[in-house]
Amino acid sequence: MLKEIFKLALSGMGTYKIKEYLIQNNIPTPSMIRGSRGNTSQESLKGIWSPKTVKGILTNELYTGDLIQNRRSRINYKIKKTKYNPREEWIIVENTHEAIVDKSTFNSIQKMLAKTSNRNPEKEKRTLDGLLFCYECKHKLSICA
Repeated sequence: MLKEIFKLALSGMGTYKIKEYLIQNNIPTPSMIRGSRGNTSQESLKGIWSPKTVKGILTNELYTGDLIQNRRSRINYKIKKTKYNPREEWIIVENTHEAIVDKSTFNSIQKMLAKTSNRNPEKEKRTLDGLLFCYECKHKLSICA
């Protein structure tokens, strides 16, 4: 299933089209697979593919054979809230397990995903759309009138 998702993305399909393909072919979602193994904490998510789920799979470096740790950390040992650590603080150990997708394919898919826009086609196009970015987080800024 994962190799097929990466193959579809490499062929130029976007996350929404991949989601539609997975639904049409009755491919189980990750939460359905977890539920079949006895983990029922994901009951509300069963059977629903979303573009966000597909993008999460396509951007997960674990599938390249690398082990990645310290992505998140707890704010305080008394509080269960976590914060995402910057990439510089991640601990990455390369080639710890068999890769599902090679690194060159993974990198080309990341470049394709970066170009893809999640813009609503019915939204009014403005002059500066896609040109303004936040200095700190590098996300696109939107203009509301």
